[in-house]
Amino acid sequence: CDNALVAFSAFDAPASVSVRLNPFKNGRAPEGREVMWCRHGRLLAERPQFTLDPHFHGGAYYVQDSSSMFVGHIFRTLATQINRPVGRPVRVLDLCAAPGGKSIHVADLLKGSGHVEARDLTDYKVGLIEENIARCGFTNMCAKRMDACVLDEASKEKADIVIVESTYGNRYHGARADYVSQMARMSQETLDRGGNLVIPAFFILISTQCAKVLCAHSLWGAV
Repeated sequence: CDNALVAFSAFDAPASVSVRLNPFKNGRAPEGREVMWCRHGRLLAERPQFTLDPHFHGGAYYVQDSSSMFVGHIFRTLATQINRPVGRPVRVLDLCAAPGGKSIHVADLLKGSGHVEARDLTDYKVGLIEENIARCGFTNMCAKRMDACVLDEASKEKADIVIVESTYGNRYHGARADYVSQMARMSQETLDRGGNLVIPAFFILISTQCAKVLCAHSLWGAV
């Protein structure tokens, strides 16, 4: 259909570039269209040299994909539903946080209140988070090295909201080409046996990528 063709063509187009303004810092950010789900988000017409911009290093804005900003939109909705004692600040735990964009966005939305604890697996990743916290100037968050696959007894039932990118957690994947050929072969075998082909896909990017593979192997018409 036409919508599918439009979605497929996006994979061949240049990647979009977006930034999120820091309302707590003075400085100038690149101009762009507002991201519809983030009033401080901006979609840029082209990619500037961020590393040469003193306003970037001063924390006036954060380079972040517009899709990641949607976490902030979800947080704003959930924050109004938290059942906690009156006066107790919101506590947020991000278990797979590096480089820290989503955690910093949540800290921004808390407007200096509450607390965000951003965790990741290695010292290198924690260092990235700490660097971004320092540049953006938020004091209501911290970074810690911890493995999200290991139960942290001390944190049980302590967080109001937990952010975790868990779909591919604790897994290692081979080359993309191997998975593409495997998917095509298994799909063809299923259809040859008269079976129904069901491919779990949790968001549109995976769905369209799967459809593109099926089209490339002349399987789309049979699905």
